[in-house]
Order: sequence, then C-alpha cells, then structure tokens
Amino acid sequence: MTDNTLHLALPHPAPRPASVTTVTKQHGKPCAEIIFVRNGKQIEDCRQVLMELRERVGQSNDMLTSPDWFTSRTLMWDATPVIVLQRLGGIVQSAVLLHVRCWHGISTGVLKCGNLTGDGGVVAPAAERAQALQHAMTLLLSHRFVHTVIATFRQPGESLAIPTTQAVHWQPREMRCRLDLSGGLEPFLMRQSRKFRRNFRYYRRRAEVEMGCRFLPELTAAQSVAAVRALHGQGTHPVPTRRALMHEQALRKTPGAFAMGLLDQDGQWLSYLAGWRQADTVSVEWQLNLVDQETTSFSTVMRSFFLEHEAISGVQSVQFVGGTARSWARACEPETCYDILATRTDPIGRGVTALLAWLRPNGQMGLLHQQRGLNLQ
Repeated sequence: MTDNTLHLALPHPAPRPASVTTVTKQHGKPCAEIIFVRNGKQIEDCRQVLMELRERVGQSNDMLTSPDWFTSRTLMWDATPVIVLQRLGGIVQSAVLLHVRCWHGISTGVLKCGNLTGDGGVVAPAAERAQALQHAMTLLLSHRFVHTVIATFRQPGESLAIPTTQAVHWQPREMRCRLDLSGGLEPFLMRQSRKFRRNFRYYRRRAEVEMGCRFLPELTAAQSVAAVRALHGQGTHPVPTRRALMHEQALRKTPGAFAMGLLDQDGQWLSYLAGWRQADTVSVEWQLNLVDQETTSFSTVMRSFFLEHEAISGVQSVQFVGGTARSWARACEPETCYDILATRTDPIGRGVTALLAWLRPNGQMGLLHQQRGLNLQ
C-alpha cells in the first residue's frame, strides 16, 4: 500500500485514504508519521524507535509506554495499534500511542489514547507532552477514516495547555490511583475511615477462620495460568479465555512482574493479583476475584494480604494502573487528569460522533460530548 503525503501547514488538510503508514512532510523532510501497526515487521521497527526515544526522554522505566506492553495489550482487545511519530531534523522527538477499536472487523474511526488515569499515551519530554498530543490529534483528524480522538492525559502541577475550540474539548477530573505506604501499613490505615479499617480486617479474619484461605505471595507460571483460567469468567468484568491468557502472558513477561493468589482450604482459587515492581513502587495492573460469596469480599481479603506483604518489604507506594473501585479510590491520593475529546468539524464527523455518543451516553465519549455541547451554548 502506498504512503500518502499531506502538509500540516494547510489550515484544513484534505482527507486522505486509509493507509498502513501516512507520512507528513514539511520543507521536503518527513516531520510526522501515522503508523497503523498491522504486521510483525512494523511492530519490530516501532519497538526500536520507541525504546530509543523512551531512553532519551527519561521514560525508560514507564512500563505503560513500553512497546511490548502497548502492542500486546492493544492486540489482545482486537484493536489496531496506532503510533504518531513527530520528528525534528530527522530525529524522533515524540510518540503518541493510541488504538482504534473495530466492530466485526470494521474500524469505528474512534481512536483512544491513554488509560483512565492518563498514563501510557505520550512519550516525550515532560514539558512537551501536551503539545505532542495536540499535534497528533490534529494530524489524525486529517485522516479520512478518523473522525474522533479521545484522550486521557495527566499533567501534574499545571493546567492543560490545549485551547478549547469547536473541534477540541477538554475538562479536568480528579482521579485517585496511588496509595501512600511511606510510613508503613498501620499509619496508612489510621488515615482511613473507621469503616475502611473495619472491613479491611473483618473480611480477612472471616476468610481465614471460616474458609481456611491461604495467601500465596509468589505464584509460579503454572499457578498463575491456573488462577486466571479459574477466575477470568467469574468476576464482575468477565473476559474470554483467549484474552485472559494473553493478558496473563503479557504481564508475566513484564520486567519486575509478580503474581499473587488466594486459595481456600479445598484448593479453589479465590483471588488473583498481578503487576510489576519498580524500585520502591508497586503497580497493580490486574485483579480477579471469585464473587459468588455474598458475605465475603475476596478483593479486600487479597488486598489486605498484599498490602501487608508489600509494607513489610519496604514498599513506599502502590499504583493501581487505570484506577480502582470507589471504596479504594477514597484511600488513594488525589491527583488531576484531563479528558479530551477531539472531533472533525465537517458534517460527517459531527454526525458520526453525535451518533456514537447517543448510543453510549454514559460512556467517556458520551459524557464529553454532552459537556462540550453545554459549553458551546
């Protein structure tokens, strides 16, 4: 398939046909590139570029922007990975990582960037990430088969430097995903509500006494697979077996990976928790729980064992990747992230975006579309 060229200097770039790779040139030199990652060679080429860029801009320890994690998680959900590279003098300065979801093999034209807490979307120097995201959205919306870009972006310490227009709307949102364990487990618990402390201890004591549950702090690969097979379809958010096993494998290959489990006295899996460790921070990426017991929260039981284990090991903070349940979010430190909706302003773009927002009014896109309408009134 032939690459297409368009010029960012034009005020309204004409739409171009879908392509595997779209190159933008300025003064005869490539300055931006959209890559729809569809084969092994492209994955390998992108891996080399991203690894070098992450090292250069100080994000080599950011697991959520690692090429292997990005491509494995995206492909697991039957989506197409999309990477926007921006160059200066032939050198890659930034990369924006997105994915386009498909419906029965057909692209929806909706691209998403970043998880619900604003992580994993942009690789660039910290002061330039908002600008890199803005430029990427502008370029993507000039593509014929892209009509909407939804991004969640975290920029600590300052307001988002992206202007609000008819095409782009953003709004701040408080999110909580990080537990502070710097003083140990007991000081952390004393900062929480009485109800939180009671449940934290009560459910664990009940599970130990009545069910004889056992905590396994280090699962073998075979145990990890067994736990996922047993629990992936029984939680509040069941997923197909193939996706669950792909997720488990991707996690197990992550540097610093760990997996923990909870068994009852008969050897039945009750809970599974996995993520990775980096220095004095632990990231919890996935948790599966048995939910057929109305009187016991195995999620709380597992997290009680987990936090005790990590506090003893000297862990200073715990990060719940992508956020956590409201009862646990209240125990986390408040931070600010930004939800961004960017759409094409032509009639087709506006119409498709409005239709998708109407179909899911309580989804991220629906809520942002409603808020943008109120702001433009």
